Amino acid sequence: MHGNPSLALSLFDWGVNSGPRRSSKAFQKIIGANPDGKIGSKTLALAKDQSDEYIVNQMYKIRQSFYESLSKFSVFGRGWSRRNEEVQKEALSMIE
Repeated sequence: MHGNPSLALSLFDWGVNSGPRRSSKAFQKIIGANPDGKIGSKTLALAKDQSDEYIVNQMYKIRQSFYESLSKFSVFGRGWSRRNEEVQKEALSMIE
């Protein structure tokens, strides 16, 4: 995806944790695509115009905001936030 596995990691991990439509829609919003949750050729074409670092950082911010909006954040938020930070760090380290 977009020539770099960093985006695939960000999308996949959030998709496993919160559902693939949520992560796909966030990705589409970041790059200016129609947020229908289906990543196809139009979405991928738009992604080519964005930097991987920008997308990974925006995915982190949107994911964190989503977690903080949940009623169970006070119970599980520390772990969710740690996981989100770890994914961001790993994804950024993959960018060439």
